Amino acid sequence: MTTDYRGLRATIFGLGHFGGGAAAARWLAHRGARVTVTDLADENSLADSLAMLADAPIIGMHLGGHREEDFRDADLVVVNPAVRPDSPWLALARRGPARLCTELELFLENCQARVVGVTGATENRPPRR
Repeated sequence: MTTDYRGLRATIFGLGHFGGGAAAARWLAHRGARVTVTDLADENSLADSLAMLADAPIIGMHLGGHREEDFRDADLVVVNPAVRPDSPWLALARRGPARLCTELELFLENCQARVVGVTGATENRPPRR
C-alpha cells in the first residue's frame, strides 16, 4: 500500500550529483507533495541534477545553502546519503513534525513488487580452489 503524498510538505535534503535526490523530488512532486529542494552546492555544480527536475512541479529550490523553515516546517525530509548524521539541519528537522527517511526507504515503502537486495559484502574466507 502506498502513502498519499498530496499536500505533504517534503524537503529533499541534498539534491546531489547522482540522480537519487532528483528522482525522489520528481516522484514526490508528481504525487502531489509540495517539494522543496535544498543543497549546499550551487546551481552550476548541480546543473545535471537540476536538468532532471525541469518538468517537475517543485515549489522551492534553495541552493548554495539551507533555510531553517525548509526543515522546521516539513512533514517529510528525504536525506541524501552524503549528509552527515550529526548535521545541525537534521537535528532541526527532528525537533519538528518531520519524518526523516532516505530515498531508498521511500522506494521500499512504496514498491509493491518483491524486492531482492544484493550487497557488495563478502565473507572473510579464502577463495575456493
